[in-house]
Amino acid sequence: MHSPILAVLRFPLLTALLLLASVASAQTFYNPIVAAGQDPSIVQYNGYYYLVQSINSDTAIAITKSRTLTGLASGNRVTVWTRPSNTGALCCGVWAPELLFLNGRFYIYFAADDGNNDNHRMYVLESTGTDPQGSYTLKGKISAPTDRWAIDGTVLQVGASLYFLWSGWDGFTNIQQNLYIAPMSNPYTISGERVLISSPLGTWERLGGPPYINEGPQVLQRNGKIFIIYSASGSWTDDYCLGMLAASSTANLLQQSSWAKSNGCVFSKTATAYGPGHNTFVTSPDGTQDWLVYHANQTSGSGWGGRSLRAQRFTWNADGSPNFGTPATTSTALALPSGEKLGASRYEAELAVINHATARTAVGGASNGQVVGYIDYADSWVEFRNVWAPSAGAYALTVRFANGMGAPSTHNVSVNGAAATAITYPHTGWDVWTSATTFVTLKAGDNTIRFSKGTSYAELDYVELNRYEAENATLNRASVRFAVGGASSERVVGGIDFSDSWVEFRNVTVPSAGAYQLRVRFANGSTATSSHYVSVNGGASTALSYAKTGWDNWTLATIAVNLNAGSNTIRLTKGVNYAELDCIEIHK
Repeated sequence: MHSPILAVLRFPLLTALLLLASVASAQTFYNPIVAAGQDPSIVQYNGYYYLVQSINSDTAIAITKSRTLTGLASGNRVTVWTRPSNTGALCCGVWAPELLFLNGRFYIYFAADDGNNDNHRMYVLESTGTDPQGSYTLKGKISAPTDRWAIDGTVLQVGASLYFLWSGWDGFTNIQQNLYIAPMSNPYTISGERVLISSPLGTWERLGGPPYINEGPQVLQRNGKIFIIYSASGSWTDDYCLGMLAASSTANLLQQSSWAKSNGCVFSKTATAYGPGHNTFVTSPDGTQDWLVYHANQTSGSGWGGRSLRAQRFTWNADGSPNFGTPATTSTALALPSGEKLGASRYEAELAVINHATARTAVGGASNGQVVGYIDYADSWVEFRNVWAPSAGAYALTVRFANGMGAPSTHNVSVNGAAATAITYPHTGWDVWTSATTFVTLKAGDNTIRFSKGTSYAELDYVELNRYEAENATLNRASVRFAVGGASSERVVGGIDFSDSWVEFRNVTVPSAGAYQLRVRFANGSTATSSHYVSVNGGASTALSYAKTGWDNWTLATIAVNLNAGSNTIRLTKGVNYAELDCIEIHK
């Protein structure tokens, strides 16, 4: 039987605090959170973030599920609606789907046309249950009696009253897009005539035009005030930005005079964030912070071709209005949303389900300052639930442990109730934390991994799936694409074809400095062996060779790397010939 209490006394308080501060300082991320995307709409439901997007050349709608906001790029994506035909009113131009939870159902509002932009109209899907990624039925077109060109629909709910908001034309020609509001009798029916509440009349709203643009209305409500945050100026320009309308919740919202407009952009371009616009709002996982999610371009003049999804926290001004600040550059380390742990794949032992064991405060650099000990009995176990995997298959599971027994110890590891296998922990000393790796076979989605007592004794800090998706990395002169052949999360990075092409994985986190194995999942359809150059934290590059596999035939190559404790940056740059990247994993 070990005594962790005695181990605590070996570490001075100052040392323990510094170690904990070092852990806390690593809790950052970099934008973008999704390397390729536009017009984000996100709903939080039952502890998950759900992102809806138009896919397949704007002919279908998919919803991605992630436990964390910054992990959406590698979330589980499900196609929930596909166009019924390649001709007709719903065939084409499926733009900016908006996901909302209203009156106990999920609704997706989207624009579509028959191949002619002049015929864009709004349509609505209704969920058959309460699973955002479940089945939907088409309720039909949603329009006011004055039925004109319409996109970017959303719903404002004030008490029991519903209002539809959208961007539309006054007439039948593409001169300018205005913002309209109309009453609703239910989430799929407009019950009155449209009312104009904003036109692009300010100089800051007319850049890049004609056509002149007001679009993408999004709703914020706080302390009896309603804010409509919308996008202004040409979406194809660097000057696309966010504007704001404000009204009291007690005002007649169907009267234009009830809405006051900002004197200019409330969120506008900065370096590496050009054309920031068409946003959505969420809160941090613990509900204590407000977050803005929007799309922007990395480089000036990119138009619609280089948009990615970004996230950053916003605050509130003394007058009760939102303060969005300025867009963070892609080189700015941002603190993770409150309640979100570093990476979507780390699971703290003290937050697991525990049987006949004890969570305790620990030193020695324990993650989050907490561990689970006294896993000392035949019925002792620590069960990590909702361990999410993007697809079924074998994963490297890193287990951070301490073993002060003077000899190796083990735990028995079982996945989803299957037969257990042993993981061995060498002697480290109590409160001396290091990692062991075991391979587990997971199903797509949520999994349950149980650690039960084996031989002798050990304590647990956390477990982590050390997988980093290429599509969530920072890219230079490369591109994200959808892939087949078993690619993780169905997205990969290709076009790494030029001397200045690179894929940079940031926040690659390990518990201690030392040598690690970097596993790179790739496909090589060149006629011969290809390579990438691998550099760590800006150091010298080493060539990693890829055997010929064929395109969309994914396999692994391994290279040794030396990593720092905490966060690291790993860059893969074009070498000889060509290869595409799916993901990387870190192994001890």
